[in-house]
Amino acid sequence: MRDINRIPEIQKLIETIWQSAPDLRYMQLIYMLQRRYAEQHYQKGIIEAEDTEGFPVVGYDLFNVADDSLINFLQEVVQGGNWLCLI
Repeated sequence: MRDINRIPEIQKLIETIWQSAPDLRYMQLIYMLQRRYAEQHYQKGIIEAEDTEGFPVVGYDLFNVADDSLINFLQEVVQGGNWLCLI
């Protein structure tokens, strides 16, 4: 069984990041964090496609990212303090 303490730890890290940019909507924040994670982890989870009009669309599928890896990433974002370069 996974460590239940990972849940409040992840929540607190996301809360800390979000409080530094409270004008962002939650899903904007999550999207930006996914993008940053993918960029720092060899393009992991990037999905590229075209919309119905031929414009490029980029999404992220981080379904298989381990919680420990996510916690480490979020801690780095918080410690870096300059996470707003996500935007």
